[in-house]
Parts: sequence; C-alpha cells; structure tokens
Amino acid sequence: MRKLAFSLVIACSAVGAVDGRQWAATAEAAQPNMTFEDRFKLQYELAWTDDYSGLMDGEIGHHTLKAIRSFQRRQGWRETGTLTQVQRNRLSDLARRAYADAGYSYVWDPAHQREFGIPSKLTPRRSTTNRGVRYSSSSGDIDVETVRVPASETTIDSLYAKLAASSGARKVDYQVRKADWFVIAGKHGTRNFYARFHATASGDIVGFSYAYPAADAPRLGRIATILSNSFSIDMAAESSGTAAAVAGPSPPALATGEFWVIVASRIDLNEAIDVARGFTANFPYTFVAEASNGRYAIVVGRVEGEKWQGIKSGGGGGGGGGAASGRLNVAVG
Repeated sequence: MRKLAFSLVIACSAVGAVDGRQWAATAEAAQPNMTFEDRFKLQYELAWTDDYSGLMDGEIGHHTLKAIRSFQRRQGWRETGTLTQVQRNRLSDLARRAYADAGYSYVWDPAHQREFGIPSKLTPRRSTTNRGVRYSSSSGDIDVETVRVPASETTIDSLYAKLAASSGARKVDYQVRKADWFVIAGKHGTRNFYARFHATASGDIVGFSYAYPAADAPRLGRIATILSNSFSIDMAAESSGTAAAVAGPSPPALATGEFWVIVASRIDLNEAIDVARGFTANFPYTFVAEASNGRYAIVVGRVEGEKWQGIKSGGGGGGGGGAASGRLNVAVG
C-alpha cells in the first residue's frame, strides 16, 4: 500500500435519523478539498479494517460515514463521523497491517489478461485450470479462482441463472444483477463464497470466485470487498467509451490484427506513469489512459494477436482491444 501524507477532516451532522442524500450533502460540503484519491483511499482503508463493504467510488456518502462511525465505535471513540488526525493515523496503521498480513499483491493473470490483486500470503499455491488460475491456501480451505469463459460457450444471462440458483449445500443469499455484470454470494457447506463476473466487449465472460471458512469471516470476509472493487475498477477502465484528455499525442492507428492491451491500472496518474515506464522497453508504444471513473490504465501496443498469448486473433479479446483507441492520452517514453 502506498503511503500518502494528507490531512483528512470529515464533518457530518449531529447523530440522528438522516437520509442518505442529507448525509452525502453534509459530507461533501464539509470536505470540499479532498481529492478523489483521498476519498478513495479512505474507503479502501475502511474496507481493510472490515468497516466498509460497499463500492469504492471516491464519494463520501451515507455508507462511508456509517463505516467511519463503525471504526470509531470499535476503537472505543465517540461516534462523531469526523476523524481526527490521531484517528486517521490509527486507521491507516490498522489497514496497513491487514494488507501486509494478507500479502496483498498484484500478479499478471492470464484469464483476466491484466494484473489482478491476490492475497498471496493467504493463497500461496497457484495452479492452472481449464478456465483460468486458482490461487489457494496450503490447506485448500481458502481459494481465489480467476475465470474466462469464451463467448461461444455461454452468455452472461445463462451464467447468472446457473450460479445464482441454490442447490443442496450451496445456498445463495446475496445477488446483484446488472446489464453486463453480476455478483453472487452465499455459503457452501462450511465455507462462504463470493463471485463476480462481467461480460466483455468481445463477448467473453471474465470474473473470479473467492471462498473461505465461514468461521473465519471477521478476518477473511473483507478480502471479498477488496477483490470485487479492484476487479470492477479494472473492468470499468476497459469498457468505458471515452476519457478526458490529459496530454501527449494521439496514438497511432491500429492495423488489422493489432491490439492495444491494458496491462495494469492505478488510481494515481504519476504512479501509473511510473508503472508504464517498466513496459517501454518491450513495446513500441506505451500510454496511460484515463477512464471515465477516474482510474488510469497502463496500455501497451501495438501488439499483433498471434504474438501475444491469450489474445484472440482478429477479435479484440485482449485487455483493451480496439476499445482502447481514442482513450489513450499520455505518452510514456
């Protein structure tokens, strides 16, 4: 986890029954100088302390303020919804410890064809499946499995119908269905599970599942929030149609059979550029693209399909495919 030095002040109205819009309006008015990264990092750290389980959107609303109060309550502090600097430092310290204990790190995943965050200390074993990669604990009771299903085999609707149905010892107790993605969660025997899948522009379906002992939910349940948000942000970076221009020349046009490939993403532009520099020696062009959700994608190319393992010839099944065209805005070299 990167160490960022910043001062955080979040104020909210007095304790009482307040609807979500009032919470959000009060929060935004109280902290107008917080950057997107500041707000995102706050949600990220609250997730690592198991106080926040929602979407990390960089917006301070009802759920984020509720998470702050939860954190304060568990620490024995008055539930003000406002973090003092001492409290903010404590949050960062606890989040950093949880992050380190899990060994959370990014690895190149062939199923997703980009970097994917893995709790490597919890899941040190790696094995290849016919759909992707399974990362598991030594005992096998914790596992993260990445998946890519070809468009020719199923649809997002069919996969959702199959996975959202409870059967035998497998009970689904949470599900969210959107146009091009879904989430399901529940319990299978003695383990809890969480899964998220997205339909890509090529028609392939990519996603992951995470399973862990239900008895250890207070320690391991938070990983589902981290994995889900990391994955959804990367998918948004891939599928967003346009991005705000930052600097640099337009990328060259793609020839038939060539692709732009998203190899990683970061929430900070300068960090994204630093990561991108590591790819410049191996690719003719390296760019940083800003997605509409504020995330910065590291994009490389032009890559010929037959020379890049995992990218389908003539298809756009790669990390960015042709969809990256027109979204590349910062040349790195």
